[in-house]
Amino acid sequence: MAGIHEIYTREIHKKLGFLACWFPNTLISIGDVGTLRGHRFDRVTSLGDLNVPFAVRELSVAADLNYQSAGKVRVSAGAGAAAPGAGSGKLSVAFNDAGATLLQASGCAWRELANLPALERELQVLRLAKVWRREWVVVHKVLHTGPAAILVSATAGATVDLEVSADVLAGPLPVANASAALAAANPHGLAARVAVESGATPFFGAIAFQRSLVGPSRFAWRSSEPDVVGLPGSAPASALAEVDWEHAVDDG
Repeated sequence: MAGIHEIYTREIHKKLGFLACWFPNTLISIGDVGTLRGHRFDRVTSLGDLNVPFAVRELSVAADLNYQSAGKVRVSAGAGAAAPGAGSGKLSVAFNDAGATLLQASGCAWRELANLPALERELQVLRLAKVWRREWVVVHKVLHTGPAAILVSATAGATVDLEVSADVLAGPLPVANASAALAAANPHGLAARVAVESGATPFFGAIAFQRSLVGPSRFAWRSSEPDVVGLPGSAPASALAEVDWEHAVDDG
């Protein structure tokens, strides 16, 4: 059986189309450089540490994210929790399978590297100087969140019970907005519990040099979004849409 971290990262990639950090509270930054192995990103260095200039642009406006493994997660309010005038109530999350995920996050916005052609030229210089290693990838895109909660079950029957305010219960993302209560809770059967009030970086995209049969190697997208277009000379976007945690590297 695959490990919980592999089940989680595969599901996020398949259902949402992005690489996921493991552990889910890992802080990742645009310009981080490292390797993708065993469904984990291992940071080695950064563009800044390599003296490679880069710029960042906002890619999207803020939006909320509410994701649950289909048919495997149940979020429910306890009896009387929604009664008029109630000051607080019970919020329960139950999982009926190992590796099931609940992810709620508000204020989600993507940021990404700008001017990738200029970045490619800089990295080609490092590559020719034997500074750039062929297995390295660059984090070019990161999802930043506001208050967020990520729960991943280790076993079927995992549960967590929270006492939260009536306002939180009535909101659209009750688990995320109960991050303080979640951090203090004593859950049963969870592999991962992330509760942050100041934000998280749970998902990212990466780019890497691809093997080229003719001509110089080109930088290619390592994101699974179907509408991403590679740089001139890279593989067609459709060929890159099925990217998983195994990335092709340059032999040179």
